[in-house]
Amino acid sequence: MPRQVIVNADDFGLSLSENALILRAFETGVISSATAMANMPGFDQACEMARQPLLNGHVGLHFNLSYGPPLGQAITSRPGFCDANGQFDLNLSRYCLRLGSRDLAAVEDELQAQWQHCLDHGLRPSHLDSHQHVHNIWPIGELVARFAARQGVPMRLARNLGANLNPPKRLFTPLFTRRIRSLCGA
Repeated sequence: MPRQVIVNADDFGLSLSENALILRAFETGVISSATAMANMPGFDQACEMARQPLLNGHVGLHFNLSYGPPLGQAITSRPGFCDANGQFDLNLSRYCLRLGSRDLAAVEDELQAQWQHCLDHGLRPSHLDSHQHVHNIWPIGELVARFAARQGVPMRLARNLGANLNPPKRLFTPLFTRRIRSLCGA
């Protein structure tokens, strides 16, 4: 079966200048998709741009748990995710294998809030990934994979190439990828 290469630009909506760069990359054929940050200052403009025929259907959600203000309320009271000012300040080990039920509920609430914010602005995300790869943290990845399956969209899988694949990552990545594929049907 032939494989397709997808070149995705993250951080669509981060700022007006980031949006301009991503639009230019679409226009020149450098990228084939982008993912939008629903809680960032340039998000409204990114949604307007996403209606252009070149971008329409090629913009996903760049789920964010690590930068800026959350859109949901539940996560603001979770110390592993937000600081005292209610801003994202993710303080979770990349090797975390379990989260408590309140943290999981808060993450799911935030994911739903960011997804709904996209829909409310006329953007139906075509796929899901996350800012700083937080969806590669096992319990968050499972939650995002189930959510992606319910929405009928693909989810970016764990990176499985590169020079920084130390022995633990070489073991973790295929296990994690297999689990995520089983949850989201990838």
